[in-house]
Amino acid sequence: MIDMKVRAKSKHHGTTALTVTATEAKTRFGPLLETAIRGGSVVITKHDTPKAVLLSVAEFEALVVTTVGAKFGN
Repeated sequence: MIDMKVRAKSKHHGTTALTVTATEAKTRFGPLLETAIRGGSVVITKHDTPKAVLLSVAEFEALVVTTVGAKFGN
């Protein structure tokens, strides 16, 4: 796991996502990137509000395929 203080773990669609502040994400980008590459998700907050998600290309592509398929009835 990442050697840092984690603010919280969020549950999104049955998976656990690591949640960090924007400052923590900036400071610890390398380890957070490794977490995403290994299939984890990282929610990045600003002023206690989720603003972005770091995830692997494979997870992103799966989301795009699912979203496009749902949009066009595939």
